[in-house]
Amino acid sequence: MSDNLHDLNIEEEEQDELIIDVALLKTQMSTANTNITNLSNQTAGSSSSGLKSLIESNDVDIASIKTKTDFLTINEAVDLDNYDDVNTNLTSINTMLEKTGNDTVLKTTGTKIQFYQGGSQLFNSNEIKNLVDNISVTQAVDLDTMETNIASNSTLSAANQIVIVSIGTEKEGIKNNTLASTLKTNVDANTAKNSYPSGDATKVGHISVTQAVDLDTMESNISTNNSKVSTQWSNNGSEVYIAQNVGIRTSDPNSDLEIGDGTTNVRMRLNGQNSQTNSSEIIFTDNRSGTNPEYYMGASIRFNSTDNRLEFLTDEGNDGTAEPAMFIYRAATPFIQVTHIFADDLSVQTCNLRPLSRYCYGKRVHSTTDTDSEITLTTGGVPLIYQNILSNGIVYNSSTGVWTVPTTGLYEVIATLNINCGSGPESVLSLFIKEGTTNVLKARSHVSRAEGNNNTAMQLNMNGIVRLEASTDYNFVCASNNSGTGTIQNDLAGNNCLIIKGAVLQNDTTVPSDWNS
Repeated sequence: MSDNLHDLNIEEEEQDELIIDVALLKTQMSTANTNITNLSNQTAGSSSSGLKSLIESNDVDIASIKTKTDFLTINEAVDLDNYDDVNTNLTSINTMLEKTGNDTVLKTTGTKIQFYQGGSQLFNSNEIKNLVDNISVTQAVDLDTMETNIASNSTLSAANQIVIVSIGTEKEGIKNNTLASTLKTNVDANTAKNSYPSGDATKVGHISVTQAVDLDTMESNISTNNSKVSTQWSNNGSEVYIAQNVGIRTSDPNSDLEIGDGTTNVRMRLNGQNSQTNSSEIIFTDNRSGTNPEYYMGASIRFNSTDNRLEFLTDEGNDGTAEPAMFIYRAATPFIQVTHIFADDLSVQTCNLRPLSRYCYGKRVHSTTDTDSEITLTTGGVPLIYQNILSNGIVYNSSTGVWTVPTTGLYEVIATLNINCGSGPESVLSLFIKEGTTNVLKARSHVSRAEGNNNTAMQLNMNGIVRLEASTDYNFVCASNNSGTGTIQNDLAGNNCLIIKGAVLQNDTTVPSDWNS
């Protein structure tokens, strides 16, 4: 009776069937009534089975089961027997997995990990490692872009194409190096096709460029700079010269070299090497011949950084050797040294300078005090030692009486002695300048004795010009030649004194070596 419009005969048949089914249901229900009554008695606990009691006693277990089943969500039929195999597999998988920090590590006790799909092996972990090891990537790479680029560049010309034929077969040949000779032949053949000239390659090898260079700009700049080069200068090998006046800070030089135009101060500096006798120099010459054309027949102004002095030199002998004429010394108190001065009319005003003199002054003999320690003379002579020495250049030893002069030349010597005569009828006294045992200068005095006492006194004087040699030892010796004795008086009032002075001679005067003979 599911449809609303149907045949009445059919409706009648369905009603008949319903009557039959109801009757049958009534019979069955009557039969089951007894069973229902028994079931009710059992659940109520009135039956010997005690189902109600059993259920009540197991409430705790049922509650525990409920708690566990509440965690289960099952949407379809599940065969729990299959989960025993799953649990075994999970246990095996668990041993292969390891949690390290935020990473999950997959391990295997075998030699590799196999990857399958649908029962067919795809690849294993060793193949993946070999593939990755052969890939070198230093930055992010978009493989899709690479694929597109490769596809766009695949239409190469026939000359630039690489044709791979039977790669499956030749792959093993390359791997086994069986194609080495073929590859070398092909490489040699391609190398021979290099059309870049070796000469050009050599030139390019000499070019060092560390940044972008615009050769067009370089060409333009070089052309501009070339137009600025003057042709007034010429070359003679490595020397550069010009046949016109040269000006520095002046545009109108009126001499060969002119510095400045009179509107500002100018300076010229020669910065030479230190500790050199000719550190820097200006040379004046009028002749470029001779053995040393630098100085030949000329003069120079030179800074001697070894002796710290400005030197004025001339080629005095026209021999190419510069001789010194004057020095200006660089010192805390600067001074000038002049080698020779020639003047017909030299006028010096407000100046207290005097010519340098070599001298030695002495006062008193034997002792500097009045001790009445008189010196008794002998016929062989007694060396004299003067005291209270003042000297310049001449070195006098006040312990031995030996003295030397700084330069060889003529010296004026004045020596005075006060002597008491001996007791003989005559007394002869002598004063010598000796070089060893040789007499260089000698003074003598003779006294006639008429008195009969020793109080007769005399003054013995030496006054003469003598040639003395540098670095030679000299000393004074006094002797009494009579049979008696003479005594040098050493009183404070005695006039025992000594003067040795270098004689002033004309320039370049040479004293003969036999002048004293």
